[in-house]
Amino acid sequence: MQVIQINLHHSRAATAALRNHLEEGGSQIALIQEPHVVKGVVCGLGGNFNHFYVRGIEKPRACIVADKSLNIRFLPYLSDGDTAVATWDWTGADGSRHTDLISAVYLPYEQEVATRGLIKLAEAAADTEALIGCDANAHNVLWGSSDTNNRGMELLNFISTSKFHIMNRGDKPTFVVKNRSEVIDLTLASAGIAGRLKGWHVSDIPSLSDHQIGRA
Repeated sequence: MQVIQINLHHSRAATAALRNHLEEGGSQIALIQEPHVVKGVVCGLGGNFNHFYVRGIEKPRACIVADKSLNIRFLPYLSDGDTAVATWDWTGADGSRHTDLISAVYLPYEQEVATRGLIKLAEAAADTEALIGCDANAHNVLWGSSDTNNRGMELLNFISTSKFHIMNRGDKPTFVVKNRSEVIDLTLASAGIAGRLKGWHVSDIPSLSDHQIGRA
């Protein structure tokens, strides 16, 4: 499984950089927050990939982009403007069949309950493996942030009582601007997927966004 996650900050340049990376075979699945949107349509990511997000709203902030060769189905009943959820059906080397839940999630900083967008995913993933790429807008030293805030504590409490594991390693910032850098983007995975995702890291590939690419 080749997966990346990135907040594109609605940037055309960052979108173009991501498209080039995908077209060069860098990853099969991208879990995106704040994609480039024009009149409610996610734009700029090319026609070689399927795009999964909620249509009919002005500015969706979560989108899954996946290679067309993958058997991925969008789940609109679990998705909203800040959450894109899909299932991925795949066959193992031994012929066994599997279904994973994959999701891109944006947790707005202004949202009072930091974990609101994750609770229904945890419930939906009770009987299946799941992978979440999340712009958490939350600080916790456990995942490499420079400090811990209330949102970070709330999110850690949620993760501690869920089936998810934090894939982030080290303290390399996922968010970088001129006067500040921080780890606020998380990759969460259930045990089965965590075992298949090897070498999670913050990529050195220029993202042209104020967020960096997390990849495995």
